[in-house]
Parts: sequence; structure tokens; C-alpha cells
Amino acid sequence: PPAGLETSSSGWGGMDAGSGMLYPAQVVDGLVHQHGGQALRTALAAAAPVLEERPDGDHVRCRIGDAVLTPAPPGLPFDAVAHTPPPFFGQAGPLCAGNRWESQLASCYVSALRVAARAASQAGKFELVLATPILGAGARGAPTAEAARCLVRAFRSPQANEAIPLAVTEVV
Repeated sequence: PPAGLETSSSGWGGMDAGSGMLYPAQVVDGLVHQHGGQALRTALAAAAPVLEERPDGDHVRCRIGDAVLTPAPPGLPFDAVAHTPPPFFGQAGPLCAGNRWESQLASCYVSALRVAARAASQAGKFELVLATPILGAGARGAPTAEAARCLVRAFRSPQANEAIPLAVTEVV
């Protein structure tokens, strides 16, 4: 665990991280929300109404494979944040071409591209610079190499090209 969180449940939804679990400070989503603070939580609540209420209070605001865009709060080095929940690895069947996990993960990337490109276009911007972590390879359990291959395939897909009004010239 990160320093200071060895025995603490602070910042992890009241749950202690056990074997195989990650703390927010160990995943990109956790870091962005930590630095975005209440301003980001407020923006997300406004942009994404509750779709499904859960008894534990951890309500669903965005379905796996969809994306919601919020303005980035002051202090974060970008204009907007595309929120997209990736699927848990291993819960959608074995790894093979065209499996459900890969399709859902690719949908996350394409949906994030779509909402970011739409916002850039509406703002009159002609250039779109995206930074993304390798979705699914942190707390969602996917092997990093497989998740990275899915990222590249998703950005090169016809669906990604349809989502943005310009060609993707390079995926690094």
C-alpha cells in the first residue's frame, strides 16, 4: 500500500485493501479523483445522473463501455476528463478475438473519443490531444500487454475513425 495507507481505509470507500486489491493512489482513476476533489465529484454528479441505485450507496452513473465528459477542475493539467468504467478482466469469458471483454474495453475507448471529440468540436477546436491510461490494467485486473493491445486496436478501429472528424495519425 502507499505510505500512510497501510492500515487505513480512508480514500477507499471505507473498505480496506486486501490481497490483490489496489488503493486509489495506485490507479489513474483514483489519482485523478483525488486531485480533482469535490469539484470533480460535483461535475460528475451533474454530468451523469444516477442510472442504477445500489444498497451500498455506490450508485452507477455510467455503464461499462459508455463515457461521460466533465470539465477538469482547477489544478488538473487538462481541459476535460472522460469517465469510462472498463470491464473487469475474466468476467466476460476467455481471451480470444472478438470476446466480450475486448469489445467492452474497446467501447470504453471509442466512447471516450466520441465525447471528447464532440466537446472539442463544439468549442471550435481543431486539434484534439488525448492522454489515456491503459484501461482495465489496474484495479480491473487485465494483463497490461493485452489491455494495451486492445487500446491500440480500439484507436485504429473504424468506430474510432467515425467518432472523431479527423484521422488518427499516431498511436504511441
